[in-house]
Amino acid sequence: MKKIIAAFDGLRFSETTLQYAIWLAQQQPTQITGVFLTESNRLSYELYETIVEQSIPGKEVVEQIEKTDAAVTAESIHLFEKACRESKIHYTIHQDHKNALKELLQESAFADFLIIQSEETFSYLEANLPGSFVRHLLQRSECPVVILPKKFTPIHKFIFLYDGHPSSVFAMKMATYTLPKLPNTEVEILFAKESKEDLHLPHNKQIREWTKTHFPDAVVKVLKGGEEGLIHILSKEGPGAMIISGSYNRTAASMLFHSSLADRLMNVIDAPLFIAHA
Repeated sequence: MKKIIAAFDGLRFSETTLQYAIWLAQQQPTQITGVFLTESNRLSYELYETIVEQSIPGKEVVEQIEKTDAAVTAESIHLFEKACRESKIHYTIHQDHKNALKELLQESAFADFLIIQSEETFSYLEANLPGSFVRHLLQRSECPVVILPKKFTPIHKFIFLYDGHPSSVFAMKMATYTLPKLPNTEVEILFAKESKEDLHLPHNKQIREWTKTHFPDAVVKVLKGGEEGLIHILSKEGPGAMIISGSYNRTAASMLFHSSLADRLMNVIDAPLFIAHA
């Protein structure tokens, strides 16, 4: 049995995350842990705190807001529980408060993988993808993370991004060990090279042996055009694919100046993105 964390903003329930969680759990024995997070340092909350300090009526406003927020979160949890019960899926619920990122990272240490929608920001200000919450989650998570698109589509194809480095092989192995073995699923291994380079596949013998062991019918493709060519190819994929990448391995400092491949893919593909790093 696998343990999947489905991460939710308690105040902004993601139907897409719920649909993927249920679908994944239906493919193999799974326990879903619904983690419902709230972030106490949202801008609106800080404004409410200011109201409290300035007036007695302000306290009543905050109490009402907190009551409303609790009701919204309770309804989100109810929707999650109802869907799991109807689908006869094992589930647990964790409701975490105060520091959403810190608590989700702690949860990640005890899960096989984690799913979260790409637009989760736990902020009223961020608009660009990925937001700082997802960026930091990807850098520091202690289990693989699946970033979900806006809409749910059943998965019928796995696309492994191989770049010859250990991080990409690690991601491939983690996906193989944790994701369900779906019948009639297409599998592709993509390696992108700059146009001027030869088309030799790094560690060709080993990667083909590994691929044949796990996915005998997989297609291995060497693409020209480097990262740009790879993104162009992936942008044409339908929403039923899942992209597996180990490329989210930049340091926190370099992330300030460069977008990783994973960052760019989140903005051009309409498919789940499985990311794992050693």
